[in-house]
Amino acid sequence: MADVQAKRVQPGSIDAEMAGRAVRRIKDYLMQYPEQSAVRVAGEHGGEDPLVLPRGAVSLLAFILWSKG
Repeated sequence: MADVQAKRVQPGSIDAEMAGRAVRRIKDYLMQYPEQSAVRVAGEHGGEDPLVLPRGAVSLLAFILWSKG
């Protein structure tokens, strides 16, 4: 596995409108698929393999985005 470093995001640098849209889409997805333990995240333009994330990580991301919105 390649060495990947996370980029630190400064508070306030997240677009609140974009974060709100993302939270709504995440909540809709999680409600639609309540039994799914992993979430496949595909790019908007397709063509790449989807990113597979644990459901808990996606829920945590929604919480982080919601708290910024």
